[in-house]
Amino acid sequence: MLNQQMKRGKEASSGICGQKRRCAKLIRIDRVVKQPSRRGRRRRKQGEFGIDAGASCALFRPGSSLIIFFVAVAALACMSFPGQSRAAALQWNVQELPVATGLGDHLFPDLDGSDVFFLDRGATDSLFRKNIFGGVAEQLFSGAEIWAGPASDGGAFAWQDSSSQGCLRFTGQETGKCIAAPRASSMALSGQRAIISDSGSTIRLLDFSTMRSRMLDSYDTPNMRYDPDIDGAAAVWVKERGYAGQYYEPLIVSCNLETDDITYLTKLGGGAATGGGSKYLRRHPVISNDKVVYQQKLNQPGQQWDIYTTDPATYGVPLVQQPGDQVSPSLSGNLLVYQDNRNGFFDENGQWVDNWDIYLKDLSTNIEQPICIQPGDQTSPVIKGNTVVWQDKRNGKPDIYAATLTTPAGPGSLFRLTRFFGEVMRTTFPAGWTSVTC
Repeated sequence: MLNQQMKRGKEASSGICGQKRRCAKLIRIDRVVKQPSRRGRRRRKQGEFGIDAGASCALFRPGSSLIIFFVAVAALACMSFPGQSRAAALQWNVQELPVATGLGDHLFPDLDGSDVFFLDRGATDSLFRKNIFGGVAEQLFSGAEIWAGPASDGGAFAWQDSSSQGCLRFTGQETGKCIAAPRASSMALSGQRAIISDSGSTIRLLDFSTMRSRMLDSYDTPNMRYDPDIDGAAAVWVKERGYAGQYYEPLIVSCNLETDDITYLTKLGGGAATGGGSKYLRRHPVISNDKVVYQQKLNQPGQQWDIYTTDPATYGVPLVQQPGDQVSPSLSGNLLVYQDNRNGFFDENGQWVDNWDIYLKDLSTNIEQPICIQPGDQTSPVIKGNTVVWQDKRNGKPDIYAATLTTPAGPGSLFRLTRFFGEVMRTTFPAGWTSVTC
């Protein structure tokens, strides 16, 4: 059966370097295969499987003396293989899961493991938690208007309500602890530290381990300090810096929460736009493992938002530049998600419809793929680990959906071997086997 499958696969497979591609899906080689004879035939042991030396995929027993040679041949073949096929092979598998649907508006999701925290806005605001794999949603808080949050991390969740207090509670506990704070417009949590922005003029840290609040940055004019995020002992936000009253430039800054030292992560003095204001506009920085990404665009008519990463020597390094806007990034390791309206359109009345979708870019492979492109708007994505959650209006109102990401080989390992011959992807097979495929 396997020999027949291999034969059919060779006949139907696509070309490499203008020739027919020969790629076996699963091949066992018990010994080094001899080179073809003058008649073009290969001698094999009974029950042995193999492929031609020029094939792009092969499996070897560990310790084979020619494994480096075959890897090199496979990789060299891959270098001229169409990029679309390689990209498809490296894409993540996406399994979508509904989290909160039905009556009511479900808003502002955040993740902690497989638990999603979100706001259910009805007659009163209610904060809920639900596991993405099922079960009943648990109501955690109700009875007051929620101003900021929920934010979650490390088995805890935080929010601020109309009592003008920022609160933190550990999952499974009935009570939490609260710190008085001015009304916040946004909140992020890492461990027992929450960072908030109030009135766009002050960045404040709420440390629930010490039950203290302290101001990190402030300005006497609204909308000059905003969009904070936090990861461990590092925080980032947008700081508007003035240039002799001519214009204010939005810059990405970081703060060491142990020393309170603030560092500019983008080059200063980008200049003024033709129509006034800063040449560059920047929003929504997020930080993960010391890497910072954010959205940026030129302050000119017709320009669109793209996703950038910081570099103090430049005005930003682009990561995602596609048609339409890419905004609201979220980062976990090398996995970057964002909302994207490249599929926007004009309706029958000539009105532009944004049609926001959720996209993913794996920064380790530089490959982008859609996560959710359903009807209606998908917005506010959050990624932690290999799970993505977002707000979704496919049903005509805000609901919460999630997706789990697995490698093309399932939950097994995925990595790239990069040497002199391009990219080689290895996936997990039973013990004793090695796969090399492009």
